[in-house]
Amino acid sequence: MSPVPEETTFPVGKGLQICGTFESSGHPPHLRRESVSVYREGVVLEKVHTQLQQSYVFVGLEEDVRIDRQLEPGLRVTVKLNPDGGNRGTAVSPREPKSTLGIYWGYEVRLAKSFSAIFTESPHKKGYNLTIGTSDKGTPLGSVTFKSKKRRRALLVIGGVKGLEFALSNDDSLGTQDVALTFDHYVNVCPDQGSRTIRSEEALLISLALITDKLNNS
Repeated sequence: MSPVPEETTFPVGKGLQICGTFESSGHPPHLRRESVSVYREGVVLEKVHTQLQQSYVFVGLEEDVRIDRQLEPGLRVTVKLNPDGGNRGTAVSPREPKSTLGIYWGYEVRLAKSFSAIFTESPHKKGYNLTIGTSDKGTPLGSVTFKSKKRRRALLVIGGVKGLEFALSNDDSLGTQDVALTFDHYVNVCPDQGSRTIRSEEALLISLALITDKLNNS
C-alpha cells in the first residue's frame, strides 16, 4: 500500500522507527499519490455514508474513496477505482489485480503448525502440482529439469539452520523420515557454497531468483 496508509496500519514502534530512511519499495501496491492505477491498497476509515451504509477508504489520494459496502474501520482492503474518475470504488479480493491484469500485488502469510501441514493445508483446492525442497544435501539445481505445466501451483520450502530433515523428524504423519521423498524435487541451489550455512533470508532470495529463471525456461 502507499506510505501513508502503512503508517495507519503499522504504528511506529522501536522496531520500525528508522524504516523511513530506507529506499521506498517500487512494487505495484506501493503507489505514490500521483501514480495512475485502477487498483489501490487502502485502510477503511471510521467515516461512513449512513444512508447507503458504505465505508470510506484512504488509499493515498487527495480524496477518500467510497466503496460499495460497509467494512470494519482499520481493515486493510484492495480497492478497484471506478473508471469515471470520481471518488468511488469497489472492495475486491487482493488476488484480483494478479488474476485480471497480471500485476504482482504482494503475498499472503500462512502458518503451518507441522511439516505435513505445509502440503495438506494448501490454499489451492487441488493442492500443489510442483513441490521443491532446498538443502545442501539435495541434487544440484543445474542438473534438475522441471516438467512443463500449463498452470503451476508451485511450493518452495526452505529449512532453518538445522535443515528440513530436522523439521520432518518432528512429524510422523507422512510415513517417512526421508525428506527427499516428500518433494517432487529436492535441490541444492548453492553447490560449493563455501560456508557452513546460508541465512534463511539469503537462501530465500537466491532460491527464488534461480528457480524462477529455471521454471520460466522449462
